[in-house]
Amino acid sequence: MNEYGIEQSEYKADKKQLSNLTKLRRDSIRLSSATPEGKSLEVYIDTIFYNSDNKIVFLSITKKENKYAMNDDGISYSGECYIGIKEAESKKIKIYDRLKYSSTSDELDGFDRVQKSIRKIYLTEMEFIDGRFNINDNRFWTSKVWSEK
Repeated sequence: MNEYGIEQSEYKADKKQLSNLTKLRRDSIRLSSATPEGKSLEVYIDTIFYNSDNKIVFLSITKKENKYAMNDDGISYSGECYIGIKEAESKKIKIYDRLKYSSTSDELDGFDRVQKSIRKIYLTEMEFIDGRFNINDNRFWTSKVWSEK
């Protein structure tokens, strides 16, 4: 259990819900794009951060088809960070936005590269960008990324 009282079973359920929501979101964008990228095959939720205002932030890695990938499997990985709200009573999560920075790789160790990269961006490097905070910094929860939500 963490500081905000999230039980392991609820965390696992949230990971599953976020994986499904992220996949649906990515596939709907893909289908409406003039130059659609490959189909999302799997979405892995790397980390979820919670706060007392029902806000959540999570890092995700999407495994997708990519006919231009530099590996024989035709697979690439994309890591992103999303923000959302988790309804207290229903436990339903709504994704509001994807944050600006992402990471991609189509190399054989692409998953590990992307995982390391998005963690580095959002957990250590954001503080070096004017007016931004790492997502593990308490100031992030009141920063401007939430102002339009």
